[in-house]
Amino acid sequence: MKKLIFTLTVFTFLVFNFQNASAQKFQAGASGGMIIPAGDWGDEANNGMGGAIFGKYFVKDNIAVGVSLQSYSMSLKSSEKSGGSNKSKPKMTINPAVAFVEYHFQLSGMSAYVGLDLGIYKFSAKSSMGNFSDSKNGLAPTFGLIFDLKNNFSAFGNAKYHYILTEGDATKAYGLNVGIIYTIK
Repeated sequence: MKKLIFTLTVFTFLVFNFQNASAQKFQAGASGGMIIPAGDWGDEANNGMGGAIFGKYFVKDNIAVGVSLQSYSMSLKSSEKSGGSNKSKPKMTINPAVAFVEYHFQLSGMSAYVGLDLGIYKFSAKSSMGNFSDSKNGLAPTFGLIFDLKNNFSAFGNAKYHYILTEGDATKAYGLNVGIIYTIK
């Protein structure tokens, strides 16, 4: 509950901080991509695949705030015996639910943005030994490029550095995503 209150407080602060600005546009989108575990976690988990849906609201021409629901699945490297000589790999799912802020700037023929995701990362793992689930706070600095297409559609790609506040050392991963955005003006 404290994690949810923290996330909502940060998001509310961001929205009210820019409250005197007129709204420019709303964007909704979806992406697919991969998550690449780093550090100690990289020794335990394989690269994962997943996707996200998001919505963002431009409070100024170059500043957007939004929310995103993401999901990534991966297998763990540690094999375990599940009876006899058969080996199976445990599966893990990570579901970040985040609020974010982005700063956009124009480049020649495209736009770019830098941003920061803040939210809750829910972990769940399934194996023949049982199931596990936990939630942790996390953040993800982001850099992305946006290319305008036709009829209010844009394509984008971004890179993220997920930093999840777990016990002991933080859990870290890189994210690479591509997707589509629809703009409502």
